[in-house]
Amino acid sequence: MAPPASDVHDLAGYRRVRELGQGGFGWVFEYEHIETKQNFAIKKFKENKTEGISRDSLREISILSEMKHDNIVTLEKVVVEPASKTLCLVFPLASNDLEDIIKSFAAQKRQIPPVMVKSFIWQIIDGVNYLHKNWVMHRDLKPANILVMGDPKERGTLKIADFGLARIFRDPASALHENGRVMTLWYRAPELLLGAKHYTPMVDIWSVGCIFGELLTREALFQGDRKESADLFQKRQIEIVFSKIGKPTIGGPNEVVVEGKPRTTWPEVVYLPYWKEIEGQGFQREPLYHHSLPGIYQTEPFKLLMLMMACNPNLRITAAEALNHDYFRVAPLPKKNALDVNGGLTHYRRKSERTQR
Repeated sequence: MAPPASDVHDLAGYRRVRELGQGGFGWVFEYEHIETKQNFAIKKFKENKTEGISRDSLREISILSEMKHDNIVTLEKVVVEPASKTLCLVFPLASNDLEDIIKSFAAQKRQIPPVMVKSFIWQIIDGVNYLHKNWVMHRDLKPANILVMGDPKERGTLKIADFGLARIFRDPASALHENGRVMTLWYRAPELLLGAKHYTPMVDIWSVGCIFGELLTREALFQGDRKESADLFQKRQIEIVFSKIGKPTIGGPNEVVVEGKPRTTWPEVVYLPYWKEIEGQGFQREPLYHHSLPGIYQTEPFKLLMLMMACNPNLRITAAEALNHDYFRVAPLPKKNALDVNGGLTHYRRKSERTQR
């Protein structure tokens, strides 16, 4: 259903400053509120000639209107553009996104300070835990969709943004696969890559694990093709995943175990549509702990990461469990201002104001 008329304001009260980005949904612009002189990010949806106001945009408005958490982006207002009558969403303007920060450290060949990594991932997990407790799956978690606030009141606070693919998962009315492809390819969980028609919020946990690994290494853990192929089965991507974490097995005595949970046992995998495509295939192993993560092997962050990276979604750690992991109980403790690190940003070249794409 559309938002009540009393909740919709007129975009005429804002002045466009510049375009910040665009995607399949439409565009994001920076606008200045004429009266208050405060700047905002405004997401303008592409016109849907068939539906008028698209179901996706209404779903995003509905979900964000109910979400109130420090680590979830705040929907300030819904406004309408006078000429086109297009609905637009008004958000606080962020300083950067997490992708910007990771790229900046990578360009300088500098590790992201451990306390910054811990603070970043704690805030992301805390936000995801809130979503899952409220029956929401985000389904597109990646560094570019994690905003980093620069306003003095919220400096260093992360905000999960871009809820265009988010869904309520307690409603069994339709299979989730009917919504089409979800998750950006490099952050897509194995069950999705193998064609699962029904899946759980554990797809978000896999994506958070990918982000965690990227913070630790400054590069995507499962970096494959930049452009997704038209094929329904993304074989190249699942090959990259299995080469690094191991191909799942039906079960056996020689499983790799992390904190009591076998990482590769997945009896139900045989029922997934694309399993037959790779069942008999061997993989050249480049284990994460040898190739990408040699410096943290068997440390607390590594143990937490491996619990997020279980092939079997039933063996993945939940967001609530992750918040209680030993990694977050030892010094340095995570901070609300993730940027509050001595020397952490002295060489970090900030970009101009950015927001969700």
